Amino acid sequence: MPYYRKMLSTFTENYWLAEPETCKFYSELSEFVELWERFLAESIPGEVIKKLKHSEEKLQPFYSELEKQLYQLRKELSEKE
Repeated sequence: MPYYRKMLSTFTENYWLAEPETCKFYSELSEFVELWERFLAESIPGEVIKKLKHSEEKLQPFYSELEKQLYQLRKELSEKE
């Protein structure tokens, strides 16, 4: 969970720098972290998590978008050299 918390914190603090396509995933990441936090605090039962089909699989499109943006930025930087 520490890495997910850090990822959400970084996204929140730098939201204004993110591309619009990436910003679309903010709520998905936020929900993912919040549900895990609640589960770990034992305020949501595991059955609820299962019924919500809560899994990292939902974040795969976000990861793909981040990778796409990273390659694009690298390309733009290499063209300026």
